[in-house]
Amino acid sequence: MNVVTAYSLQHETQAAILELIAVLQDRLAAEPELMLVYFTDTHSGEVILRQLQHVYPATQFLGCTSCQGIMTDEGYLSSEGHALAVWALCDGAGAYGTAMAGANQQIAHTTRQVLRRAMQNSGRYGELPALIWLHSCPGDEEAIIATIESELGRSVPIVGGSAAHNLQGQHTQLLTQEGIQTQGMALGVFFPSCEVVTHFYSTYMPAGPRGLVTRAEGRELIEIDHQPAAEVYSAWTGGILSSVTPGEFILRQTTLFPLARQAGHLGGVPYYKLSHLQTVTEHRSLRLFTDIHEGETIILMHGNRSGLLDKVVRSTEWPAEPELMEQVAALNIFCAGCMLTVHPDMEQIVDCLQAAREGVPFIGPYTFGEQGRFSGGENAHGNLMIAHVLFLKRLEEA
Repeated sequence: MNVVTAYSLQHETQAAILELIAVLQDRLAAEPELMLVYFTDTHSGEVILRQLQHVYPATQFLGCTSCQGIMTDEGYLSSEGHALAVWALCDGAGAYGTAMAGANQQIAHTTRQVLRRAMQNSGRYGELPALIWLHSCPGDEEAIIATIESELGRSVPIVGGSAAHNLQGQHTQLLTQEGIQTQGMALGVFFPSCEVVTHFYSTYMPAGPRGLVTRAEGRELIEIDHQPAAEVYSAWTGGILSSVTPGEFILRQTTLFPLARQAGHLGGVPYYKLSHLQTVTEHRSLRLFTDIHEGETIILMHGNRSGLLDKVVRSTEWPAEPELMEQVAALNIFCAGCMLTVHPDMEQIVDCLQAAREGVPFIGPYTFGEQGRFSGGENAHGNLMIAHVLFLKRLEEA
């Protein structure tokens, strides 16, 4: 298994993809089996895909738009909100398949069809993959995960991120060899020739207040403890929403104060699935970036820039025996909300990731929703979270 990365910070899409391809051709000895492609919404996915397929016609592609920039083993990449980067994998002893579909009302049926097509494209239909790598546009992540688990069981890690944009045109894109979608889902099945380890976590701690969800519908949190949800949340946070108008995006105001539900506990220590707040409605309910259900207990969480930075740095350690395993490559998912909060320190964070990855190639988009597998074994969708995938080779014992 061999992985290389390449990037371009050119602002014009055609120039950027041609520069990137020139780097790939210099670094790749063969056509890759899989290429992960990430780009800001300032670029055209159609142009990127057309040029890549011209040079690599047999490669499986998977990717999406990323907020403001991208991280790779070569650093934090952004030039005035423009970036394009790829993670190209050559693994003749492994197998990989990707597929995609546009948005529709039959999300479970669509997910099953995309999963089965990706399995067929891998040539390993009927086997359990070591990893599902998932990208979708925000809205149906929980339903997608539930459908994948109904098909494959819960033993397969599902890791990924929801397509993002630069907070202006709000134009998300998904990409596979099948084309481009601006709404929908895309996934890849991985059967690598090495071992896979995943890590999924948040950098926040409980702030104290908690309440019962007494009314909710889909992703709208209507009442907490029988009171309008926005009023309760604003009281919990010292009036943070007091001047917010209905329909106004509140991502930036609420990044350090997300809501959470306990996802499980490990060794007596609880871990949490976070929900980022999107807007306040005219009825003073809250729209979230995750589903919410009546009867759940929600907890106010709190973070700060220094705490976020410290936790990210400490969480780059990989959960394996270093004397028995060697890192081959890595993938990262990093919440765009966290990135915007710690933006002045992003270069330091990527430097820490580079050190922890011991020089191996990695890539990571900044996403509007994160999927991963908790330490307790649960696949989940959350917000303001971070996921890592490590590809490890077991060393021969002396």
